[in-house]
This record gives sequence, structure tokens and C-alpha cells, in this order.
Amino acid sequence: MQDAVKKNIIPYNPADRVTLPKKHKYVGSFYTQEQSKALLGAIKGTIIEHIVTFTIVYGLRRSEAVGLKWSAINFENDTFTIEATVVRFSEILEKQTTKNQASHRTYPMTPDIRQMLSSIRERQEEMKELLGSSYVDSGYVFTWDDGRILNPDFVSRKFTQILKANGLPHIRYHDLRHTTASLLIAKG
Repeated sequence: MQDAVKKNIIPYNPADRVTLPKKHKYVGSFYTQEQSKALLGAIKGTIIEHIVTFTIVYGLRRSEAVGLKWSAINFENDTFTIEATVVRFSEILEKQTTKNQASHRTYPMTPDIRQMLSSIRERQEEMKELLGSSYVDSGYVFTWDDGRILNPDFVSRKFTQILKANGLPHIRYHDLRHTTASLLIAKG
């Protein structure tokens, strides 16, 4: 439009006279401690049990949890580092870096999380042996039984299905991040 004004094709840029609608800021929801316990019970035994548990404990973004690789876990020091994310555009795309510099961070592993990660690793080793060359050694922590990485959109859809099937209030997967913050604040 500005180019048309410069060339005297139109007398003014009509876009300059447009009033943009006000942007409504989304206010996230969160679960209480009781609702969180109910959620953990509802996800028990599902493909997203471990990733949701991990997300609630640490308040990670979905892309950070899906993007967690075994190489980022240090069992000797009981720590893990968020250093990569996985997002979906037309197909799954791994981003090598986090959202911003502050998102690159290291967490301590709780004993329960350490045990959960050890059992995930054992299961992956069993499946690798069972499936042989059909196993996809992706290096990711949260995978299908054949080693393929979980699609971030699948995680969110499955999460919503579980909430609905168990009569839990609807929240977005990202709201687990708010849930973690609320639970930590409540504990001081």
C-alpha cells in the first residue's frame, strides 16, 4: 500500500486508518493439589503417564518435556538439563536450542523422578532388544515402545481425552506449568 502511495496510484494508505481490535490476554488455569492427584491417578498406565508426571513436577513447557534426551540426564549428579525442544510444524521438527537463553537450565532430580527415568530406560532397553533393527534409537526419553519420539500434538490431544474421560476440569497442557507454580507457592 505504501508503495502505491509513493507511485501516486492511491492518495493515501487505507491501512493507516484501520483500528486494530484489542488483544485479549489469555489467563491460564491450574489444578489444585487434589485435582493434580486425580490427574496423576487418571494418567496411570497411559502412554503419557511419565511425560505428564515429569511436567507437573518440574513445570516444563510441552516442547521441553518432549525434547528431553538421555544425553541431557546426568545420573551421577542426579540432574538433567533442558537444552533442546521439539515442536511440530508440518512434521515433527527438533529445535537444537530452547525458547531463549533463560530456558536453558539444569534441574535436580528428585528420587521419584530418578526411579521413573531408570524404569523408562530399562523399558527402552527391553524394547530395543525385543524389536531389534525395527527399534528407532531416537535418544529421547519419552517415546513410543518402538523408540519413536512422541508427537507434541499427540501428547496434548491425549491429555485432553484423559481429562474428559475422567470428568476432570479442562485445562491446556501448558497449564500444567501454572499448576506446578501454584503447588510450589502453596508449599511456600
